Amino acid sequence: MFPWLLCLFLATALSGQPLKTVNIRSFGAVCDGAHDDAGAVEKAIRSLPPAGGEVIVPCRAGIGARGVTLTGRRNVTIRGQGPAAGFRALAISKLAAGGFSPVLILVSKCSGCSIRDLKFDAAGLGIDLLGIMSSTGVTVENNTFSAVGYANAALVAIQNTRNRYIRNTIFDTGKTPTDGTRGMWIGNLNPGETEIEPYIGQNVVHDVSATGIAVTAISAQIVGNTVERTLGAGIKIIQPSPGGPSLIDRNTVRHNLFHGLQIESVINMTISHNIVEQNDHAGIHLWKGFDHSVIRENTIRDNSLDHSGGWQGGIMVGSARDSVIENNLITDTRSGSARTQDVGIYIPAAGVSNLTIRDNVCTNHIQSGIHITNHPAFGADVDGVILEGNQCTGNSAYGLQIQQRSPFKILGIRLLHNTFDHNGKGAIDSNIGIR
Repeated sequence: MFPWLLCLFLATALSGQPLKTVNIRSFGAVCDGAHDDAGAVEKAIRSLPPAGGEVIVPCRAGIGARGVTLTGRRNVTIRGQGPAAGFRALAISKLAAGGFSPVLILVSKCSGCSIRDLKFDAAGLGIDLLGIMSSTGVTVENNTFSAVGYANAALVAIQNTRNRYIRNTIFDTGKTPTDGTRGMWIGNLNPGETEIEPYIGQNVVHDVSATGIAVTAISAQIVGNTVERTLGAGIKIIQPSPGGPSLIDRNTVRHNLFHGLQIESVINMTISHNIVEQNDHAGIHLWKGFDHSVIRENTIRDNSLDHSGGWQGGIMVGSARDSVIENNLITDTRSGSARTQDVGIYIPAAGVSNLTIRDNVCTNHIQSGIHITNHPAFGADVDGVILEGNQCTGNSAYGLQIQQRSPFKILGIRLLHNTFDHNGKGAIDSNIGIR
């Protein structure tokens, strides 16, 4: 059962009577996309009883500078009905979701509410089309967001718990890389603005002018999304404090201007079964902490199209502790000068300890299959890397390359049952002793 149907069913069962359904036309909505229908939408919302109900939007409703607010309610659904149903921005509103502003439609301090089946059109204005804040169990489902000018993101959310952002489509935000208009921005680093246990699934985000899906959250699940042709990272996640397990699973991220997956400061995260391909920088980029986490069974290919910032790698590990990289297919599928992915697993260490790299396939790179070194600018020691059962063949340089950079150390490298043969320059190149 869909979450919004479950909320309506439970509310109906508890109240003993059907929930009320109202249509914004009954409250004076003109529905031509040119007149301001915000007042009619809010009247429809206010007409619902405390138990909740459903507001039907059967048309393209214009929303002016007052915006629309759904505040302090439970079990209220705003639902589009018909192919043109939705909201069109007519002016910049004065609404804000915390530090995110301006916002066209604001959902605040709600429980069990739902926004679904709507087309949100910013008409080129610099406005966040939907903002969710300080709410619990809100579902944003099957909406389309488009034509956003310079703004934070098409969809913004902060301070929420167990919200679901599912099956939405977001495209056409901003025009250049400097616009910085994201697709989704879920959670923020400001105190108290972290998102708790969000589920972000089956969304399609493309042709946006910054990161496709940006998440600052504890215990996030990011599953089954497709993010492509953005002018930033495909998906970026930051975990500001320890929490329960997080999951990035079965996403497709491709043709993004920065990294495919950009991961910062996370603990207890699983990154699995993703397809990461043809992104300009690293396929998966780990920085500022990847602790007690695992990267497993991903397909990472044909990345690192832009070498202006140096090597990037299929997986780039800046910092990691007590973590595992296993069973990934990391390759460049092209031949000769058409190849761009420089290294399979690239570790320019800014702090790495107790990292296990096992059973990966790293083939056909323009440099080496696996390269371990100390970062030239942010370097720190490497203390404990187990390499086991990896197959690194067909690379232009080496199967494994290790370059210790003074004054830092690379310690505790252990090799177990790897295949490093049949590479352009040899099996292993190292300036330290390894066993």
